[in-house]
This record gives sequence, C-alpha cells and structure tokens, in this order.
Amino acid sequence: AMSGKIKVATTSLAGCFGCHMSFLDIDERILDLVELVEFDRTPITDIKEVGECDLGIIEGGVANAENVEVLREFRERCKILVAMGACAANGGIPLLLNKVHPIHEVVKIDYFLPGCPPSGDAIWTFLTELLEGKPISFPYTQIHYD
Repeated sequence: AMSGKIKVATTSLAGCFGCHMSFLDIDERILDLVELVEFDRTPITDIKEVGECDLGIIEGGVANAENVEVLREFRERCKILVAMGACAANGGIPLLLNKVHPIHEVVKIDYFLPGCPPSGDAIWTFLTELLEGKPISFPYTQIHYD
C-alpha cells in the first residue's frame, strides 16, 4: 500500500467530461478520498502545471497537439497513469476532427478503467484497491456502457 497521502492529478482531453461527472458521483465518499489523496492539477483545483504525482487519471482521447503535450506531461510527472473511460481507451467521438486516438497510442498506460462513463462505484473500487495495493479487479456489473 502507498504510505501517506498520495498526490493525484486528473485531466479531460478530447472527451465529454462525463467521467469527471462520474468521479463526483462517488458522493460523500469523496470525503474519505480526501483523507487519502491530495489533488494536484484537476478541473476542480486552480493548478495549471502538473507537479510530481503518484497517480494521473486521464479522461478523453487525443485529438490535437495540445492533448499530446498534456498527456506527455502527465506521463512524465505521474508514477501511475490511468486511462478513464471509453474515449481514453478506444479513442472516441471525433467531434470536429478526423480521428480521436486512444491515449495509449501516445504514452504508456498502467491501468484502464473502462465504461462510458465508468460508474462512481467502479471509480471508487478502483481507487481504493489501488491505494491499498490490492490487485485491481472489477466485478462485471460495475462496467457499463449507456
């Protein structure tokens, strides 16, 4: 298990932000999470640069040079990188673009958290198992595509 508070950074690349909404669906458990983690750059903090982090969580695919830059910065600064949701894992809906690439085409990804979006429960299970150093195992029922 990781000792002390772990530093977590998150970002949304070319996605719908649904995964981050799901992240907030862990509801009051976010208070338990705050005991365990310290948030670095996320959409809910004002931090613009990614610091040295234990865990980076990426939502959305790669659609442009800026996404690539952000992704490389996360890979460089985060010990563990997680692709959250279908767009990060598979690419995704190319809104105005030709193609949205899955993020593992650009950098090495340590874990995939599937779903569109993953449920709050799946995110909670994933994070708590990761923090406790357990092997990550998802009951099938937690992975759903709307």
